[in-house]
Amino acid sequence: MQGSSGSAAGVQQRLACLRHDLLGGRGPGATTAEVSRHTRDRRQLGGVRTPAELESVHQQTQRERVGDPARGRRPAPADATAFRPIVLGAVAALVVSSILSARARRRRRTRGG
Repeated sequence: MQGSSGSAAGVQQRLACLRHDLLGGRGPGATTAEVSRHTRDRRQLGGVRTPAELESVHQQTQRERVGDPARGRRPAPADATAFRPIVLGAVAALVVSSILSARARRRRRTRGG
């Protein structure tokens, strides 16, 4: 039993060391060098060298902004997307108005008939 409690204490101490190593230095109070090493100064992003990954992201962004003719996509202008709900609302109002007008004309015909 004594051996198992000794190994349990050793396991707990090892876990404490691993937690300290894992969590240490990256939270509040981390040095500028530590922050830079894990953010700005990374050599790879997702297993790809940083300059290559940044260039890839830039190219994807440019394609999405101007549309990609190879995929047949063109982004809608910002004013067109804002204009769409207004047009749909106007069409819906015209439809409702014409339905109400047609009902009113039928009522007049039946009363005056």
